[in-house]
Amino acid sequence: MKVLIFFSLIFLFISSKELQCADEKIAHCSKCNTGDDSDSCSICEDKYFPIFNGLLCYPCNDSLYGQEGCIGKCNSTNLTYFRHALCEEGGCKEGFYYEEGNCNNCSMRQNGCKKCTYKKQENQAYGDFICLECENSDYKLTDDGKCQLCSAYECEECHYEENYAKTVCDKCYDGYYKDLNGQCKQCRTSYIDNGYCTICSDNGTNYDSCFCDSSSVKIGDSNCTKCPANCKQCKYDNKTNNIECISCYYSYIFNSNKDCIYCGDGCNSCTIDKSNNPICTSCDNEYTLYESSCYKCNDYCDKCQINESSKYKNETICKECRNGYVLNEEKNCISCNNISDIKCSSCFYNEATKIYGCLECDSNNYDYINNTYECLDNSKKEYENLKNCLTAFYNEKTKEYECLECTYNTKKYLNESICKYPSDFGLSNLCLDIKNLGTSQKPLYSCAVCRSDSVILITNIKDKKKIVIIEIVIFHYA
Repeated sequence: MKVLIFFSLIFLFISSKELQCADEKIAHCSKCNTGDDSDSCSICEDKYFPIFNGLLCYPCNDSLYGQEGCIGKCNSTNLTYFRHALCEEGGCKEGFYYEEGNCNNCSMRQNGCKKCTYKKQENQAYGDFICLECENSDYKLTDDGKCQLCSAYECEECHYEENYAKTVCDKCYDGYYKDLNGQCKQCRTSYIDNGYCTICSDNGTNYDSCFCDSSSVKIGDSNCTKCPANCKQCKYDNKTNNIECISCYYSYIFNSNKDCIYCGDGCNSCTIDKSNNPICTSCDNEYTLYESSCYKCNDYCDKCQINESSKYKNETICKECRNGYVLNEEKNCISCNNISDIKCSSCFYNEATKIYGCLECDSNNYDYINNTYECLDNSKKEYENLKNCLTAFYNEKTKEYECLECTYNTKKYLNESICKYPSDFGLSNLCLDIKNLGTSQKPLYSCAVCRSDSVILITNIKDKKKIVIIEIVIFHYA
């Protein structure tokens, strides 16, 4: 009862006129509602969409309620049903393809695919997916737009012959060489010193050469010698008999003596000043750059800035928390698990109303009510109509919770308001959709659509006093 009262107050406060629709309150809002009952954003800037009844404008490519692959325009008209804003056609970035408002990842549709197209004709159940470019040399693009993986043992790069039935290796992985039969064989251990020598070759009779990896160098006929400290790649100068560093490791830079020196904690790139000291130019995540140094953000904070008004030089102000945390009024990141009696996996804080709200529940037993920002325990009897429900809506007129989205494999069939499995109607769970061949008083449930690896077999049809009885079997063939 305590939770219900808490979130009812959230809805009341959010609807109050205390919320100001101004740039500093609702960022990226281009048009505001200023009616008698509420002040909120109705139209956000391009590449943003309104969410939480217009309290905020989220970017279209937001990972939680937007779509990672959407960089064009989007809208939240069906946000409550799809759990993310719909992208407009042509708004997906490279590496994603558009399908009915969604930007889908090419590599998720087909392993190894970097760039693709997808076209669906009218009245066509499934569209034509064609890969245009593969991710790397491990994959080869076939003539019919597919990426095939090199299957040869320890082969890094390959090509296909005999209509893609035969794999021919072009290059072996480090530590292996290609023999006369085109097979990748491991280098002899006698050529490997402390694991530095990783590449060898075969002239047909003997192993005639051994090459060191990038972090070591071979001097004459001796074994591999490691590069200087913090050096990623080096070479040996035969004239001076010195090992010269070519490039430093990440977060290191050359000084005037060609030594690799550390840029500093949290610094990922830097330059050298006249005194031969490193000057940081950019920082890692969870750090902020200030006066050529990187300062650590507070706990659980992803992005921050220096608090210039503080008497402490290294004090930071958090701007954005990591997933599962929310920024409170004191600019600290607190766990979404701590904002209510019911644990949340994601949440928000409204500065105008000083109220927290849950965006997603931390357990499958709880349903997210999107207009009151609460989580209800659907295992309790009073919420039994929310069983198998993911998101719900509180209807102010009926004073009841209505399910908006069912869990996987369940659906609101026919005129039912509860999420059910096909087996609840006496049908196989291979069934994707249900129809009623009878009447509302005498229902006769039948499968309308099967899973793609199954078909419907009508085994017997009987006509008894104008009552059609159809015996249906769903056959799984995969």
